[in-house]
Amino acid sequence: MFHNFNRKNFKKLKVLDHGCGTGRHVVFLAQQGIKTYGVDISQSGLEFTKKILEEKKLKAKLKLISNNNLPYRDNFFDGVISFAVLFYLNLEDIKKIIKEIRRVLKPQGKALFVLRSDKDYRYGRGKKIGENTFVIKKKNKSLNVSNENGMLMHFFNISEIKRLFKKFSIVQIDKMFITYNNQKFWDFDYVITVEK
Repeated sequence: MFHNFNRKNFKKLKVLDHGCGTGRHVVFLAQQGIKTYGVDISQSGLEFTKKILEEKKLKAKLKLISNNNLPYRDNFFDGVISFAVLFYLNLEDIKKIIKEIRRVLKPQGKALFVLRSDKDYRYGRGKKIGENTFVIKKKNKSLNVSNENGMLMHFFNISEIKRLFKKFSIVQIDKMFITYNNQKFWDFDYVITVEK
């Protein structure tokens, strides 16, 4: 994501982990000397992240959020990571968050998103509540390779991704594909990198 920067410049970068959870990316970014920020809706996740940062003597600014608004001014971040977050939301909220992420990015700032593909094995397994959006329901134990039963999940396709990110100047779409149980089931995600 930041291949145009050398390590000497890392200390000048400000990067947000949107949906930081238990801090995997926050810790990594802080270890690189990047000015690191993290937001999440889970207080317990943020507390866990804070504990890990303290143990490793690292610093990051963490905030609890409860809606789709990011508590930062316009053009604030050099980069944003939103790894496997947006596909747990409905389409309206996804659109709002993409708009917010674009707002807080500096001109030529970059963002990375991991989005679930409509070719993923979970697609269609559950109650349909919108276009490509389901409340996941696994009917047998052989599908139990994740803990997402009962969760809302939106599945993306290429044309939708292009529409959602059309206001960014550069959009790159890659794929990440992992199989389970001797290739009976497959996680299929898109890895999106964008530039403002």
